[in-house]
Amino acid sequence: MPDITKCKGEGCKLKEFCWRFTCIPSQHYQSYFTESPINKDGTCDEYWENKCPYCGQFDGIHKLSCATGKKTLYL
Repeated sequence: MPDITKCKGEGCKLKEFCWRFTCIPSQHYQSYFTESPINKDGTCDEYWENKCPYCGQFDGIHKLSCATGKKTLYL
């Protein structure tokens, strides 16, 4: 359960790369922004990128060659 305020992503071009839009909501209770927090220039102060800037993977998954030093292995 993400303990964050989720966004519905209405009118947002970056919603597919934002954790506030892509995370799975709580089954019992989840808070949402009443309106998407997009500024007039199209930017968002609440944008929370879920893509690794080094290896380009999503949701905390990293490639073995990732510069973060974090590795994701599935056994």
